[in-house]
Amino acid sequence: MKLIIIIDYMADNQFKFPEPKAIEQFGHKLNELLDATKMVCQKRKPDLVKALTDQELSIKILSFLDKYSHPSGRYANINKLLSNRYQHEQDPLLQWSKLAKLIFDSYATVGEKNKAKLMGKSASIAFGDSAISIIGDLEGNNLGVAELHVRASVLDTASKHAIFSLVVLIEQLREVLGSVTVAAHEAERPEGTNSPSVPCMTEFFSFAWSERSVVMKKKRWP
Repeated sequence: MKLIIIIDYMADNQFKFPEPKAIEQFGHKLNELLDATKMVCQKRKPDLVKALTDQELSIKILSFLDKYSHPSGRYANINKLLSNRYQHEQDPLLQWSKLAKLIFDSYATVGEKNKAKLMGKSASIAFGDSAISIIGDLEGNNLGVAELHVRASVLDTASKHAIFSLVVLIEQLREVLGSVTVAAHEAERPEGTNSPSVPCMTEFFSFAWSERSVVMKKKRWP
């Protein structure tokens, strides 16, 4: 998103770079970056604005990552040991647990939900009363052996849907990036340059292909 903002500025300002502070002010504030990107999109690719705005799940995940990027999130474990203003903030793992449950309940298919139940039943049949679980969930609740297998399946499925949602968002942002890159090339052309200073940026994000069947099975990402 910062690339979009920078290249858009260059296209509108005789190919000059924005002041560092103009970009540094965003830090890791993903929600603010998305808002700024939507403004660029409105100018360069207005047909995509609604698509970006309608990505309900992507925006929820982005908001979670936004909170995690703040000191209260990424330093959560250290904050618990310190007497600072972030000490009593909610644990990011607990926040993710709640979000994962919401994703599973709202987006998992009937087959995926049945699979989670089957994992629990299979574990119950296989272990019966011969095994106990000393593992709790991310909310601090004790889990039985069957519940543990169900929970593992829920988290795995939710993670896949979360990744797919982010891939869709990145694919849309790639379209906006492509439009500002074209604008930058057109702005530079009168200068008589033989080759553009800004490369074809969309090529760096070719992995963002929102084919659900592929994304849901993919194990490794760039």
